[in-house]
This record gives sequence, C-alpha cells and structure tokens, in this order.
Amino acid sequence: MHGLNKPTHLKRHWVIAVSWLLFTFAAFAVVISEQLVAFDPHKKLENPDLSSAAKLFSRYLDGGKSQISEKTVIIHFSQEECRCSQFSEKHIATINSIAANNQYEIAEVKLNKGDQPLLIPATPSVAILEEGNLVYFGPYGQGIACSKTNGFAQTVLNNLEKGFAANIIVDKAKGCYCHT
Repeated sequence: MHGLNKPTHLKRHWVIAVSWLLFTFAAFAVVISEQLVAFDPHKKLENPDLSSAAKLFSRYLDGGKSQISEKTVIIHFSQEECRCSQFSEKHIATINSIAANNQYEIAEVKLNKGDQPLLIPATPSVAILEEGNLVYFGPYGQGIACSKTNGFAQTVLNNLEKGFAANIIVDKAKGCYCHT
C-alpha cells in the first residue's frame, strides 16, 4: 500500500522544490529591478553644452566663486542618506589615490535633500575638469552595487594620465543611484 503512494509523494516534493525555486527567482528579480535604476531618467544630461556644464560644475569649487581652475579637478557628488554611497567608496578611494599621485584637486559636494541641481540627475556621481574643460561627468560605475565595471571615472583618469582627454557624459547607466 505504501508503494502506491510513493510516486505521488515524490511528485509533491518536486512540485514544492520547483515552486520554491520559482518563488526565489521571482523575489530575486524584484530586488534586483529595484536596485537597478537609470542614472538620468529625466534626461537632464541630454544634449548638454559642455562649456556651460564645466562652468556650472566649477561653481561648486571655492565656495561658489565660480572661478575655473587651470588644474585638473575632481568633484565628488553625494547626498545625505543615500544608501548607494556605500557602493562607491572603493571607486572614490581609487580616484582620490590617482588624484593625489598627480596633484589634482579634489572637492566633495554633499547635496541636501530637496536640492535641484541643474546637471546632476543622481548621486553618487563625479565630475572631472581639466583646465576648465569638462572631461567626465557621470556615475562611478554601473550594475548592482555599481560594481559591474572598474569605474568609468577611473578609466578616464587613467587615459588623462596618458595624455588622452575626452569629453564624456555618461547618462545611460543603470545601477544603484539616488535621484536629486
């Protein structure tokens, strides 16, 4: 009699196991989709004027005197209570190390809740200016915990050290960002 119930019992275990796997996968997909948000969903960075952008970013230096530095300047943008900031700490440390080795200026700008900066769609983000020109603006990286890449800004800085300067604005990344 017990032999007849064994296939039914086995089927039930398979149904439970498959159901559990499907539920786990669905829950994981929901968590991931909540963490992967667009860096610039409102298209603040669409078709920017790079010289105007450099001037706007320069205003964050020296207490808003808007004097454009002739040096290479790295401006880190963050917000209070942005849970995504923890994921950019490694990128920031690497960038600051490169900056220190090359005598670049470093500025940190904490945006307050409710600030509506013109060209900063989300944080954590970074701007790199060289002799008053915008070389890079965008997130540190992309992906879950912004760790999918070594970092956009690190690549730009490494190229800058080798004499290659580009004007790059990254607005199409997806990762962990807090919108402004």
